[in-house]
Amino acid sequence: MEMEKAYKRLEMEKDQVRATLEETEALVGQEQGKLQRFQVELSNAKTETERRLAEKDEEMENIRLVYCSAATVAS
Repeated sequence: MEMEKAYKRLEMEKDQVRATLEETEALVGQEQGKLQRFQVELSNAKTETERRLAEKDEEMENIRLVYCSAATVAS
C-alpha cells in the first residue's frame, strides 16, 4: 500500500518534471526565434549603414575632385 502511494507520487512528480521540461523547451525555441530575427535585423542595419557610409565617401571624393579641379583652373 505505501509502496503504491510512493510509486504514484513519483509518477506524478515525473509527469510534472516532463511538463516543465516541455514548457522550457518551447520557451527556448521562442527565444531562439527572437534571436534569429534580431540577428537578421542587425545584419540588415549593418549592411544599410555600410552602404550609406560608402555613399558619403563617394560624395566626399566627388567634392574633393571638384575642389581640386576648381583650384587647378583658378591657378
